[in-house]
Amino acid sequence: MFEEDENYLKNKLASPCGLKVYDDGNEVFFAFGSPEFDKAVAVLKNINEYGYEMPALGVSLDSLTKEEMRSGLWAEFIYDRVEEHRGMPFDSLLIKVNAGDCGYNAVRGVGGKYDGRVFYYSLAKGNTMRGFAETLSGLLGK
Repeated sequence: MFEEDENYLKNKLASPCGLKVYDDGNEVFFAFGSPEFDKAVAVLKNINEYGYEMPALGVSLDSLTKEEMRSGLWAEFIYDRVEEHRGMPFDSLLIKVNAGDCGYNAVRGVGGKYDGRVFYYSLAKGNTMRGFAETLSGLLGK
């Protein structure tokens, strides 16, 4: 079954319908097919290459996650319908983008709320989120 495929999360992150980027609480939307969207998705796809999903220990609480989103750099991958992976539904996946991190939590959004268990994606040895952070900053004109 595709939803249990070991590459499901990597494939989902490479095929959103839209992308929201939050920079210190300011939101910018990049539409599917726009040059900015294509560049951001391509860079994350490249960074994710040879990485793997791992069991996640994290849980998101909507109010705390929304508070945290007021600072730092975040990327939210938007989907046009509710998806399900490992028995956990989502219509968006939210990532806090820290340049030095070697992996990230993908917080599940459902109907605008970020409640419940998260996914965790570990990058291949030697990879960090630096390229993705720099790309998003560049797209925001920073």
